[in-house]
Amino acid sequence: MVLIAIAASYFSARKYIDSIEIKNGLNWLLGLVVFQIVIGILTVILHVQIIFALAHQAGALALFALLIYLIHRLRALDTKI
Repeated sequence: MVLIAIAASYFSARKYIDSIEIKNGLNWLLGLVVFQIVIGILTVILHVQIIFALAHQAGALALFALLIYLIHRLRALDTKI
């Protein structure tokens, strides 16, 4: 469900935003969401080996930081217009 929402947001935002910085951020966002889903599935399938659990948590932290960055850049873009 999250992947579908992020993918829909990704493709609709790419049409209207000209900033290369925000487009790169959207690329990273889509990649990190896919990584987070895959590593979460591997954590469950492999019976929560510590390395996969730590990678899943690190992915969540990176995803959170990226979302804060994108919100910051979108607000900066909004004030320019």
